[in-house]
Formats: sequence, structure tokens, C-alpha cells
Amino acid sequence: MIPRRLSRIGAILALAAALVSTAVLPCNAAFTVAPTFDLTTSSNCAGDTGAVYAFHTQSTDASEMAIGGSLTIPAGYSINLAYLTTTPGIVVFTGLYGYVGNPPVGTVQVTTTTTAGTFAFYGDGQLKGASTIVPPTSTTPGTANGAFVALEPLQYADISTVPGFFFNPSVPGVYTWGPNTAIAGSDLSSVLMSPRSGFTNEVRIDSCVPVGGVVEPVIGIALLPQWLVAIGLLAVASALLVVVVRSRQGM
Repeated sequence: MIPRRLSRIGAILALAAALVSTAVLPCNAAFTVAPTFDLTTSSNCAGDTGAVYAFHTQSTDASEMAIGGSLTIPAGYSINLAYLTTTPGIVVFTGLYGYVGNPPVGTVQVTTTTTAGTFAFYGDGQLKGASTIVPPTSTTPGTANGAFVALEPLQYADISTVPGFFFNPSVPGVYTWGPNTAIAGSDLSSVLMSPRSGFTNEVRIDSCVPVGGVVEPVIGIALLPQWLVAIGLLAVASALLVVVVRSRQGM
């Protein structure tokens, strides 16, 4: 016979487990392991319009497919309006995909569509889905909805923007791309994505102000022939002078 005190403890633990499962499981959705998201950028200069952003996402869940997601673009960034066009076929992202721990097995490409702000996702040349981008403002974050379409179990994707698609913020600081979500294929539930261990979803923008130094004059390649001509003339003059001196000494 179970003592009454132990039975009460068991009831409390069962109630606590029920509360935890009610609160936590909907957050975890169908993913046993939430997909991850992180990025790098080729530029760390405020206002640089030539920066290239490389996004990495992967799902280490062996049974769940991520059919979509939402990427938060920090406030203060801007997107080149030339790419928010109704002209289809302009490439804005390129990349590769594969299985976690293995080399890439395919290609990814994102292009503009006939709907402004909506982009088509292709995997190995086959249309896989679409993404709608809402540009951020100086004070309001933007979103890229539908990104990372059809990410298979144990699969990763690396996609990079073309130069100038995302503009760096004009104000130096730390900009966090998040919270970002992934949508499960089984029940369309979503989970938050965090960076992989050792990676980040932050971009730190420096001021890029010159730190000083001495500027030395540089002889340009275009001036080199003039120097060669001068040296040649000097050599000829020296030779003539030697000839004249020797001829006088021989007289």
C-alpha cells in the first residue's frame, strides 16, 4: 500500500507534467529538434551597399520537414527597390543545399516574380515555393516570409544575396536577425530558430572611419615610360660626355 504522502507527491508531479506538456509541446510543435538559422556578411561597414549576406539554415530533425519559415529583417536596414519589381527572373539569392555533415548535393536560386516583393524559390531548377519580403523601415523590422521552403529532414541550405540586395544600416551597432521561425510540414506549426553553436544571427556594423596613417606618393604605371625615357636620355648624354672628354685628352 502506497503511503498517502507519496501518493500526494505523485499527483503533484503528474499535474506538473501535464502543465509542462501543455505549455511546452505546442511550442516545440512537430519538431523534436528545432531548425537553426545563422548568417555571415562580407561587409562590416555602415551604409555599404555592396555587402553580401550568406544565410545558413538546417534541420537536424530526422523525421520532420520544414516547408516554410519567417526571417526577421532588423529595423534600420533597407532593401534595394530595384529588386522589389514586377520584372520576373532577376536573381536575388543563389546557393547550395545538402545533408547535414555532407557536401552539397544541389543548387538553390531565388528570383523575382511578376508580383512586386514576392520571390520564387528554385531547387535544382524546379520551382519549390515563394517568399514575400516586407522591407524594414528605420524603426520597424521587416520580414521575409516563406523562406527556406521544403527543407528536408537532416538537410541544410546556404543561400547568399547578390551585392546590394540588402543595404547595411547607416547607423553603426549590433543588428539581430530574429526571432526567426520554421514551419513544420506535418501540422504547419512553427518553432523559433536559433543560431548553431558557435555561430550567430547578429551583424555588427562598425563605423569604418579611417584610423589614420601616412599616405606615401606612388609612381603610377602610366608614368613609368616617361621615367624610362628620362633614364635613357641621361645614359646617352653621359656616353657622349665620356667620348668628348677622351677625344680632348687624346689631342
